[in-house]
Formats: sequence, C-alpha cells, structure tokens
Amino acid sequence: MRNIEKRLLREYTAERRAYERQHTAAADFAAHSHDLTVVSLQAASRAEDGVFLGDISRIISVIMSIVGHPHLSNRREEIVARIERVKQLSNEEFTRVIRESSFWKKRGLDMVPEQVYYYQHVDELVIYENQFICLLVNLIEGELLSYADFYLAMTPTLSEQDSLAPAHEGLAGYLENISRQLKRIGIIKSTRFYKEISKRRPIGRNVQRTNILIHDNLYKQCYIFYRRHFAKTDERALAKDLRNYYLTWVLERLVARGFGLVGEGDAKRKRKWIFENKDFRVSVGYVAGACALNLGVRCKGSGRLAKHLLWVSSSLKRDDVPEIEGAWDSVDVLSLWSLVAYEQNEKCALISTLSESQLIDRWLDSKLTVIKVDPKLYARYCPVCKGAVQVEEGEVHCRGCGSKYRFLSKKSQMGSIWLVSRRRIEDGK
Repeated sequence: MRNIEKRLLREYTAERRAYERQHTAAADFAAHSHDLTVVSLQAASRAEDGVFLGDISRIISVIMSIVGHPHLSNRREEIVARIERVKQLSNEEFTRVIRESSFWKKRGLDMVPEQVYYYQHVDELVIYENQFICLLVNLIEGELLSYADFYLAMTPTLSEQDSLAPAHEGLAGYLENISRQLKRIGIIKSTRFYKEISKRRPIGRNVQRTNILIHDNLYKQCYIFYRRHFAKTDERALAKDLRNYYLTWVLERLVARGFGLVGEGDAKRKRKWIFENKDFRVSVGYVAGACALNLGVRCKGSGRLAKHLLWVSSSLKRDDVPEIEGAWDSVDVLSLWSLVAYEQNEKCALISTLSESQLIDRWLDSKLTVIKVDPKLYARYCPVCKGAVQVEEGEVHCRGCGSKYRFLSKKSQMGSIWLVSRRRIEDGK
C-alpha cells in the first residue's frame, strides 16, 4: 500500500473501532455495516493524490534550500601543525609544546619549535539532522517510484481492453509530475551534501526530535512532513486493519444481495456472522492467527459445505503472501487494488480498475452462483474455460482452470449447477 492509503486506513480503523463500541451485538454490527463504507479508500486515495504530489513538490523545494545552506556543527579538533601555519597559540597549547621534546630542533645556539599542538575549528556537515534530511530524500524517492509503478500499471493497453481511454483522470499529468520530481531528487542526490552524508551509516526510521528539527523552520517542515507520511508502520497491524476493512465490505455486499442475518457470534470475540437467502446459507468470519477471512458456503440444493479463504495483503508482492495450509476449496489474495487466485499469485502485482465493492462482488460471484445449463454438455466441458473435466465424489473439477461445480439437477434438456469455485479471476476484466 502507498503511504497515503496507509494513513487513510488508519483513519478508517479509528472510525471502525468507535463503531464497534456502539454496535457490540453481531446483528446490529452487520445491519449497519454500510455506515462504515460510505467512503472508499480507493476513491479517497485517488482524490488526495494530487494534493500529496503537490506536498512532495513543496517539501523538495524546502530540502533544496536546506542543501544549499545546511546546519553545520562547529567541531574543535586538535592537530599537529608546522609552526609556520599557526598564527598564535594559547597558553595551554604553548605549555604542551614546551613539554614535547620531539617538536624542538636546534638552530645555531637556539632551540626552536618546528611543530606545535594546535586546535582548529571544523564545520561538520554530517550531523543527525542532515542525516535525517537524506533519509527523507530516500523515502520520498521510494514513494515517487511506487506512485510511478502504480500509475503505469493503470495505463491501459490494447491487450487488456479495446479502448485506450485511461481509467484514472489526469493519468498523464500525474506521471509527468512524478518524473519531474524524480529529476529534482536526482539533483539533490548529486550534491556534496548528499554524497558526504550518504557515506556514513544511515539513521533509523525512529527519528528523534532535536532542537533543530523543532525550532528551525525549514527542518521543522521536513520533520512534520515525515511524521505525517513516513512514520514507521506496523505492517502486520496494517494487514489486520485492511482485513477488518474488507470484512465490512463483505457484510455490506451480502446484505445488498438480499442475504439476511440468521445467526450471530459475539462481535468482539467469535467474529462470525451467518447469512441466508433462497439459494445459500453462508458464514463469514476471521481465520485464527491469520490476516484472512473464512467464507463457508452451503447450497440449499446440495449437502456440500464449501470452505473458501480470502487472504488480505497490504502489499502487492508475492513474497508477502505466505504458504497457505489447510483444506480449502479456494484461496484468493486480496489487496486494496487487486484480487487474484492464490495459484495465480504471480499476477498479484497487477492493478485492478475495480472498486472495493466490485472486487468483493467478483469474489462472491465466484462462490455464490447457480446457473441453468445443458447437463449433457457441461458434464464433459467446463462452463468457465471449456476445458476437459473429471468427476470426483460427485463434484466436477476442471483440469484446465481449476474451477469446481456440482449438478443440482439433471433434467433431459436443462439442469442447474452450483459453481462451488470459479477460477481464472482476472483483474479489471
């Protein structure tokens, strides 16, 4: 997730916790869940992108001013220097020279010093506050590169759709702005200021407040910007917050589909809700010890209970999704911007143009679909990909896409099937 999305999620989480305190009963929690999803994180993030990039441009200008006139530490350093280079000695320095016999040489009948102890004052560039500025430069560069990747992923191609109309208004302007700011970062990184400081061991992300960061106006602006956008985040807690956010969407979308709440667990402990409509009985809850949701589905025309896992990830990187264990009928990976089947998780970096509600609808559609079919035809071919199928314990499995379905009835001309798990979920299509 981009930093702006993390901040918006933290704000939503605070609102959700206040909501939980008001609606402790599971039925009450589910009945009013739509109150928590009025504002989409995706929409809010896109709306603030222009403001954030403007803030980036402003803070880069501030950093350039600091680089031109940085704070320096005046350090007193003792050296051994030749007498010709020293204009005057303090009493302390002269006393030490008298005691150092190796400094004295005989010239005729006289003994004169050739070298002396001398204290010089050195302006030190590598101070904590300047190291913080370099840290901020690196963080801004990383965030700009993340934005560039994000918007490039949203750029349409003919392989994805027939039209090349961008899904995000002002896409070209954002990419141009990002490129311009990255060039300014490159200028900063080419300065002596950055090069000298970057040779030293970098400071950690837990930045300490100092007098300069508090009282110097330019440094203070950078520190405030850092605290707002780059303060260290607990990634595991963030993933749990995103899971809770999407749970609210799942509850809201089930209600929108006509499901009614028929069973409930404690809203703070069991975290389980049971819904029902004319075709299905479903349960929604957390998976213990995991950033995931569990969807249990029982079709009323079948005695089969299907178990689905939705792993919620705050990252688009495959390495951030662990190996999934357990007997699940399907495992899907959901981030703020994408939904992919776990076995296709190498595609997880793709950005979807679907909203949060559309992503959840896509996921629910792949588990909660009953359709009428020709039983003779689809007893041999998959209704999803036309691939060859095989029957295992009364359930039809596609050898191609991995979809699973069960026949609920097999009349001579028309029957019906329950798509237990529809695979080949493709982002944005």
